[in-house]
Amino acid sequence: IYMPSRVCFATVGTTQFDALTRALVSHEVTGLLARHGYSCLRLQIGRGAEPVLPSDPPPPIPIEWYRFKDSLEADMRSAALLISHAGAGSIMEGLRCTAPLLVAVNDGLMDNHQQARPPLGLRRTVERGALEMRP
Repeated sequence: IYMPSRVCFATVGTTQFDALTRALVSHEVTGLLARHGYSCLRLQIGRGAEPVLPSDPPPPIPIEWYRFKDSLEADMRSAALLISHAGAGSIMEGLRCTAPLLVAVNDGLMDNHQQARPPLGLRRTVERGALEMRP
C-alpha cells in the first residue's frame, strides 16, 4: 500500500528560535506527529543552533533541517502542517498554502516584535500561541 508523505514543515525565518526547534525535535512532539500520521519533520532553522536530535530512543519520524533556501515556497506548499514563527511575511506565505498553520511567538526576542495578526476577512484559521517549555 502506498502511503503519501505527510510532512510537518516549521520555519523560524531569518532569525533564531532555538526554543521552538528544541521543542519540535523532542520525543513528545515527534511522537505526537507520528501518531497523527506525519512521516517527516522538516525544519528551517535560520541562524539558530543546530538541532540536537534525541538518540535513545531515536525520533519516531525522520527529522531534516537546513538554515536557509532562496525560497521556502516548495516546502510550505508540500507540507501537510505548517509551523511558523510570528513574522508577518512567514504568516502571509503560510496562509496562501492549504495546510493548517500554527504560529509560535518568539518571546526570546528583545523587542518581541512578532505580534503579527492575519488581516481581517481571511477565511483560514491561524492558531497562535506562545511556546511554553517545561523542565
